[in-house]
Amino acid sequence: MWRYIAAFLIISFLFGNNRVNAQIPIGDTLTIIQKPILNIPAIVEPGDTLTIFCKTDIINSKWKANLLLNKKEYNLKVISYNQDATTGWWLLKVKIPDKLLYELYDLKVVTHSNETDVSKDAVRIIPRERKSFYFIQITDLHLPTHKFYEDSTAKYDTSELLDFYKVIEDINLINPEFVLLTGDLVNEGELEELDNRREYTMAQRMLTYLDVPVYLTAGNHDIGGWIPTPEPDGTARRSWWKFFGWDILDNPPSGYQEYTQNYSFDYGNVHFTALESYDNYDKWRSHIYGNESFTTSQLQWLQNDLNRAGNNAKKVLFYHYDFKHEIDLNALNVDMALWGHTHREIGMFQ
Repeated sequence: MWRYIAAFLIISFLFGNNRVNAQIPIGDTLTIIQKPILNIPAIVEPGDTLTIFCKTDIINSKWKANLLLNKKEYNLKVISYNQDATTGWWLLKVKIPDKLLYELYDLKVVTHSNETDVSKDAVRIIPRERKSFYFIQITDLHLPTHKFYEDSTAKYDTSELLDFYKVIEDINLINPEFVLLTGDLVNEGELEELDNRREYTMAQRMLTYLDVPVYLTAGNHDIGGWIPTPEPDGTARRSWWKFFGWDILDNPPSGYQEYTQNYSFDYGNVHFTALESYDNYDKWRSHIYGNESFTTSQLQWLQNDLNRAGNNAKKVLFYHYDFKHEIDLNALNVDMALWGHTHREIGMFQ
């Protein structure tokens, strides 16, 4: 009981008892740093080279990068920087120094014109990658409430924030290598600006209470768009891009050809691949997204990504749900797949 009371007091302090009237300020939207970020972090060892993906229109002749922890800054040596010809992003390579605490750090970059950006909980330093390790999958959080916009009590309900905070406490005690979050982070993706409900802001802030890295991929509630919500079509996706990356998907440059957020990372000999999943409720850009995931280009990206991983790597997919049953795990030679959308403790992996 005391844990629930403590969680309630923390949520009330963060967001107010009436989260609408509290006029919650908008959360940390993406500006310069595109990766690593809170929901797509980097796990590195001392001496590693880290690539930071940055977006800026300024022609940079000088970059600075720091790690932040407990109000202290640690300088990262810039090895090189160049602008990617396809995305236009800057690829900044930095050296991870020795003798830093093995902790989860914020990442800070500064351009030569003093444009500054900080991405919270973006870099985890570990002594070495473990050969045997464990991670945790969580899914279908539906923050801050399972109630929908048309329910007049929904705008005052933060019950799912309370539940998630208690889960966070347990995860921090277990201390896994990382968390995979397989979608439906929020209940209605349009409700960031509308009535100042700040669903993305609150969800993002909750993720910062995890003491371990979290890898997030979108689900149908995050980016699907709900017809009863009086927001323009595409609001959910645009809100996702604003907080969790990337607005380049709105109008990708020639040669990029990606309209969905997909990414991968390696830990030890395991290759993890994340796919965006959706149900296109508001029929936004149906010529691109169709009715539901996945797109043809996504599946091609997936095949290419798994090919790059090589035959020796163990392969793990994580995504919200395969709505059209397009993923053949045997044909892809995947060792494990993790998903959500089931709202129960079975049928979430294979």
